[in-house]
Amino acid sequence: MPEIRCAHDDEKYVIYLPTNIELDVSPLGLSRENSSPRIIDLQNKEEYQAVWKQDGKQLQLTPCYEDMLIILRKSNSGRACIGKIH
Repeated sequence: MPEIRCAHDDEKYVIYLPTNIELDVSPLGLSRENSSPRIIDLQNKEEYQAVWKQDGKQLQLTPCYEDMLIILRKSNSGRACIGKIH
């Protein structure tokens, strides 16, 4: 299992993933009901909306193969946007 790094503040968690894995965020107290996930592909700087698994506690595999950031904003603290990061 690759090492997963995480940083957070009052509004969001930022998680670095070196490889594409399904990610259970329930240990952080996060789920589909209280957070909005985005993915940033560090290879091409594309941003994607993450997809929850049916249980609402795990994120599905991402469109990125390696080196990505998962940004989980807590509800009512931000907006969802998709596009290229400059």
